[in-house]
Amino acid sequence: MFSILIPTFEYDCSKLIDNLSTQCQELHKELPTDFMYEIVVSDDCSTEEHYRTLRKKLENISSCTLIHQQKNTGRARNRNILVGMAQYKWVILIDDDAEVCTPDFIRTYWTHRHEADVICGSLQNPQGNPRRKHELRYAYEYNAQKRRSAQYRNSHPYDAFTTFNALFKKDILERFPFDERCKEYGYEDALLGITLEKEKCNILHIDNPLIHAGIDSSLDFLKKTEASLRTLKHLGMPMQLRAGTSRYHSICERLHTTWLLRLLFRLLSKKIRRNLLGSRPKVFLLNTYKLLYYSQL
Repeated sequence: MFSILIPTFEYDCSKLIDNLSTQCQELHKELPTDFMYEIVVSDDCSTEEHYRTLRKKLENISSCTLIHQQKNTGRARNRNILVGMAQYKWVILIDDDAEVCTPDFIRTYWTHRHEADVICGSLQNPQGNPRRKHELRYAYEYNAQKRRSAQYRNSHPYDAFTTFNALFKKDILERFPFDERCKEYGYEDALLGITLEKEKCNILHIDNPLIHAGIDSSLDFLKKTEASLRTLKHLGMPMQLRAGTSRYHSICERLHTTWLLRLLFRLLSKKIRRNLLGSRPKVFLLNTYKLLYYSQL
């Protein structure tokens, strides 16, 4: 019994939902009494035009419900709303910019569903060269690729936790909801991972991929990165003990060198941004920028 939950905002996720529905219908035909499903989509106050367009595309998709939040609730709250609406014992959380790339995505989760409290699928990068002005997100994602094998993630199960593509026992998310302080971009899933580790909930990582199709422009990704750092600053402990940027900043605090970081931000931030928004961005400079930006919050 699967509730597939998709939070969305200003993104056309109709192809994703159509493909998921097709796989669910096929499995339901094979297991008519065992496998039931629903797809619930929560639009977090996109424009009325976008919502109407999405509603039109989804109206003929079987067992799909679309709800429209009347005000923007934030990433964590929107996910908690979806969990509260779910009817079934297992829930699959999927980001709206995912793309189905295998014919047995749903079946794989069904096969593994009893093996852990949480089962994380995998994220696959899109094929081909980056589009112009999207190079920064491509560079970041491809740099992270080596940490995305199931073997690596199972050796660091909580550090590697993400809700881009994950199956949960519903009661886990009812007991440990997303932290609704996360209103801007970032860290709602990382915080949940810390809670799951503390509560000794077991996580299994498997190779059950979805493509991350929604590659942001370099400018949008940099804005999201800055938003995530503001969220990190707001959250405090224990998140700041886990995130790399805040840990490095704490070291600088102990060495009494945060003044130097703030000075470097004033002197170098424009030059670093030019690299990050250019055609050959360096991930090292992105990490440097994150530390310098965080220092002046």
